[in-house]
Amino acid sequence: MGSTNTALITFEGSFVPRYVLYYHTEYRCHPERPKAQFCQRCHKIGHREDVCTLPASKELYQTCSEDLTKLPPGQEHDCYATCRNCKGSHSSTWAECPEKLKADAKVTQQAYRRRLATRKTDDQSSCFASTGQHRSRSQSRHRHPNTTVRIHHQRQNSKHNETRPTERQDASHSPAAQAPRNQTVCQPLSPSPPPRGLKPASTPITASAPYRDALAPTVVTNATNQPPVPIPTIQDLFLYISGKFDALERRVGALEEALGHSFRNPNKRARSLSAGPRPRNASSPRTAHKP
Repeated sequence: MGSTNTALITFEGSFVPRYVLYYHTEYRCHPERPKAQFCQRCHKIGHREDVCTLPASKELYQTCSEDLTKLPPGQEHDCYATCRNCKGSHSSTWAECPEKLKADAKVTQQAYRRRLATRKTDDQSSCFASTGQHRSRSQSRHRHPNTTVRIHHQRQNSKHNETRPTERQDASHSPAAQAPRNQTVCQPLSPSPPPRGLKPASTPITASAPYRDALAPTVVTNATNQPPVPIPTIQDLFLYISGKFDALERRVGALEEALGHSFRNPNKRARSLSAGPRPRNASSPRTAHKP
């Protein structure tokens, strides 16, 4: 805080509150804008009072910034407002000094560049942390052929110790020829020697006739010469179902003729129910009163 009544507080994040509660007292908060340093001892811009090279015994006047220790005692001083930075007709502590405004703008730009660089560094570090494993795998997978060849020859030399220095130097400097991925390099196989106790065959080995006939491909033919079965379509299914319904109607008609009763009038039962119950007849055997 120093000699001023202002405290600099740093908050986490980009939000600055309007008020801060400190010892049960609210204090108004204002966004801090970086300003150029100003020395209260020599009245110059660019450094602080604790690092000033001017001796503390010297006293500069507030308005004209002249050394009062050079004046003889008792002599009056004609003071004229003079800025020590821009040599203008104002005091050195004036807030609207052109040199002070330029210095403040420069400090603001430097602070903005530092924040931007810090943000980029944080983004790159997070990106490296997330893709570090993928990068290590890709580097080990796509290694330079010279390194692979060199390691391969070193291992062979350490095992067999048969490679001459000239061959080792050529192998370390010239990469091995690699075939493209979409092609396959085929090398002829050398005939392996027969096992012990067996002699190589003088004639080529061929399969027997039955075994050769069994392996021969067979062709399936249509012996009956029948036409292929057509695949039914939706129209064929519709015609099939309609034919079944026609046959069912014919059978129902034949049954009705045999019984003398019609099953095709569904409204007959509905009309009989809507007419209500029939009046009972005393002469009918069902309603006759039994003594």
